[in-house]
Amino acid sequence: KVIIAPNMLQSGYSYGFSLTFADSCGRATSFLPIIRMNSPPSGGHLIVTPTVGFALETLFQLAAPGWADPEIPESTITYQFVYYENRLANSGASTRKLVQINLPTEMTSCVTHLPEGFGEDGLLHVSVVVSDESGATDESAFQTVYVISRELPKSGSAQEAHYERIIKD
Repeated sequence: KVIIAPNMLQSGYSYGFSLTFADSCGRATSFLPIIRMNSPPSGGHLIVTPTVGFALETLFQLAAPGWADPEIPESTITYQFVYYENRLANSGASTRKLVQINLPTEMTSCVTHLPEGFGEDGLLHVSVVVSDESGATDESAFQTVYVISRELPKSGSAQEAHYERIIKD
């Protein structure tokens, strides 16, 4: 039984192991299996337009062009757009929390409303997680978007018109 600790083998590399087995008569047999680790999709990036808007009003276009599986170029890649739940996008996997914008799909783009960002400037970090058919994943560099809330109109009829416009979009 061979056990290798998680995350010890790097993607894209090949590893050889020398295994020797002996039977009850003492005859030994050796072989050298080569294991190639799957590489995640690469070569792509994320584009978000516009980069400034209003929460739950502005439609944001999220596009992830250029991603490909380095080992099997024609393989299916899935795209899941996410945003960071906090401002600590660079603080490491243990403290950052990702919120799904969409379920994984083969579509390389989506159009969506975004929630209000953080702080007075409404800062929000958006990213895309891409996966190949074998489950290898990579995440794009995050894109900074500023999403603020719009002050509600004072009159009841103006508020009603405001909500009608949001629901219609």
